[in-house]
Amino acid sequence: MRADFEWQLRVDDGFWSPYQKTPHFLLSREVFWLQGRHKIDARARVQGLPYTSDPEPATTWVVIDSVAPVVELNERGGIVTVDAKDMITPPRDLRVEWRYDHDGWQRAGAAPAQIELGDKDPALLSVRVIDQAGNVGSGDTINFHGTVPVQGGCNCHAAASPHGHTHEYAALVLLGA
Repeated sequence: MRADFEWQLRVDDGFWSPYQKTPHFLLSREVFWLQGRHKIDARARVQGLPYTSDPEPATTWVVIDSVAPVVELNERGGIVTVDAKDMITPPRDLRVEWRYDHDGWQRAGAAPAQIELGDKDPALLSVRVIDQAGNVGSGDTINFHGTVPVQGGCNCHAAASPHGHTHEYAALVLLGA
């Protein structure tokens, strides 16, 4: 004789849903609006017999992650350091990849990662960081820090004010002054 079952579930150790006669659920909980890892428990019982609920629910985890990692690039002494942060994926699990011009992508490991420039033009370097959900963050602006010449600056050949007010001017522009 085959027993008819009914099922229920809960999300993130919250309240159990009412029992239903089908094992197929449409998960549209408000909690899924939050980025993060969510635990889903499901259990069954014989229909109409409350004391037959499974004491050990089946558990699975889902990841809600729709935001790409934030990538920061810094160059010092011919080495570009790739630092990345993600709301969900820890740095050790972020995948850092790089390429020059339009060559194939190379793996640099987890964040933070370092890429040796050698004699390559840093303007041709592309960097991307991929989180566990497949979201891709990219770094296209490298903060260069070269040797400091006698006249000041960082020897990166960036245009600067002859009066040394570059930062103040930029702040005024940003503030709308």
